[in-house]
Amino acid sequence: MVITLVRVLAGGLDDGSARSAREILDVRYAAGELTTEEYEHRRRVLSQREEGS
Repeated sequence: MVITLVRVLAGGLDDGSARSAREILDVRYAAGELTTEEYEHRRRVLSQREEGS
């Protein structure tokens, strides 16, 4: 996961496809744009949506 996150932050996985909401969330958290509380809350919301699909 850490390697993937580093690649995403460096643009190494940019194959022209849209990133998933979870990937965007992970990148924003790693960049310090979200607090731990915000990150965990949003991750839970995304997980609930995935389970409901």
